[in-house]
Amino acid sequence: MKLTRQQLRSLLKESIYGKPTAVIITGNPKYLAMHQQEADKFYSDIAYFLMNMGYEVHYDPGEPYTTPPSADIWVGHSRGIGRLRFAPEGTKTIAFGGRTRPDDTWLTVNHPEDERKLLDHVAVHGTSRGFYPGPEHYVFTSDMERALFDLNLS
Repeated sequence: MKLTRQQLRSLLKESIYGKPTAVIITGNPKYLAMHQQEADKFYSDIAYFLMNMGYEVHYDPGEPYTTPPSADIWVGHSRGIGRLRFAPEGTKTIAFGGRTRPDDTWLTVNHPEDERKLLDHVAVHGTSRGFYPGPEHYVFTSDMERALFDLNLS
């Protein structure tokens, strides 16, 4: 198997500096409490997937006006997506469970049903404010896995 230059750099970085790091930036605690079991499983599934790719995983609550700790990858979920714009240069970013905006510098991947409900809400209200996510907002899909895997190789 031939490695790309980026893959080789990643392997060398791990061998020299230790494991690469990832931060999962969680969503609004108000909504997490409404679906606590689903949210716990969702974040655990993401962490497990990242750990299987060799990452040391940390969590950040994504509080407004804060910046998560430095890491190789930041995964923003829901309200946590708002923190992605503060990612240090060189940090890979990806969003799950949110709106895609034209100025985003990251890929946003949503559960299809969550996407449909969110777009319907925005069409009626003109904003995502007031949108109450359902249990599908906390499902780690195969599209999310694939996007994380591809981000890891980029």
